Amino acid sequence: EVSVLPPEGLLSKAEYVFTPGTRFVSEGMTQPQYGGKAGRYPDSVRLSSYGEVPSSLPENCKLDSSGNLHIVMTEPVELSRLEVACGDTHPDGSTLGWAKLTADVILHSQGGRSENLIKYQNVPPQGVLKGSPKEALALQVGDELVLRSQDDTNLYVMGVRLQ
Repeated sequence: EVSVLPPEGLLSKAEYVFTPGTRFVSEGMTQPQYGGKAGRYPDSVRLSSYGEVPSSLPENCKLDSSGNLHIVMTEPVELSRLEVACGDTHPDGSTLGWAKLTADVILHSQGGRSENLIKYQNVPPQGVLKGSPKEALALQVGDELVLRSQDDTNLYVMGVRLQ
């Protein structure tokens, strides 16, 4: 895996933290911090049609009937990199989990064109998955980021950062 910094470095353009204590890497940090303990992610967003919607979910974030998380842009964002703090500690057979994360941007401002950022990436017990468009995307108000779980219903999103 190759991870590159956006042209502006670690500056966040939009950040959504659902699990208190979760922090993405910023200047002076070498590792992210996770708000969960012992395989639990309080106030996280479970990507599942069985998931409950956390009461602290911002108005521009919603779960659809399939359990996909939609984050609608409320202001323009120049997107160079996406980071998703997430985890899957549900035991499935001999491993901690089977969840795979896929993240797409739907550019309603460009006729509904879709751009994949993360495709079917395995979710660790806790970690930050990263994805980037081929070229920076100018997201407009109303465009949306869609996160979905595949292969498992135990993918917990602790936070999302767009850079």
